[in-house]
Amino acid sequence: MELSYLKTFKGNNTILGSIYYKHTNNLITRYLTKEADPITGADELINTYINANSSYSAGAEVTAQNYLKKWWDISANINVYNSKVNTNNISAISQGALWSMFGKFNSNFKLPSNYAIQLTATYQSKTNLPVNNNPGMGGPPMMQSQSSSQGYILPSWGMDLAVKKSFLKNNAASVSVSINDIFKTRVSNQYSSSEYFTQTYNRLRDPQMVRLNLSYRFGKIDASLFKRKSSKGEMNATEGVQ
Repeated sequence: MELSYLKTFKGNNTILGSIYYKHTNNLITRYLTKEADPITGADELINTYINANSSYSAGAEVTAQNYLKKWWDISANINVYNSKVNTNNISAISQGALWSMFGKFNSNFKLPSNYAIQLTATYQSKTNLPVNNNPGMGGPPMMQSQSSSQGYILPSWGMDLAVKKSFLKNNAASVSVSINDIFKTRVSNQYSSSEYFTQTYNRLRDPQMVRLNLSYRFGKIDASLFKRKSSKGEMNATEGVQ
């Protein structure tokens, strides 16, 4: 369930607020257990998957976009949520429900001579290991289909920077240079536990990288190409291509 409200102000400034609740039954979740090796008889720790009883995530999200100057606009997103995987149908040490926050800030600068600069920063507070994946609705960010009921991820943040130069007629061509994770801080530090041991590890999801991109737009969009007919009549669909 999701409820959203969008308000547009003078100067095309907008703010979007949403509240949501998701409930999933028979969630497939990672699970640590101890079983006897059928050949040697020794006890072994098994990292496997089970159907947890259920999971939920609930929270509120606010997204705002503001045009401060003709050459400067900013956007910000804040998502506060509570998530938990319920495993009361099995014998396991489960991570309790956590209130978490995800924030993203983006700033765009239009400079003389068709230059543009984009600065992006993100922050993720301490959060339970991913609960579910449903990109069609609002919800906790960076959720994956593979989830776990036994651990959490420590806070992290990162910053990206891109510079673009447009040229040729109607700025049809552009060249851009971008660098992600400027300060090498976007590291995933994760804690997981079972009734047998605890484990901590860190992972660098995307290594720091500099990208050079050259693009060229040609032709024009013909809206008639997107017309479709059905038994109920004609339906027109328009899409923007960049």
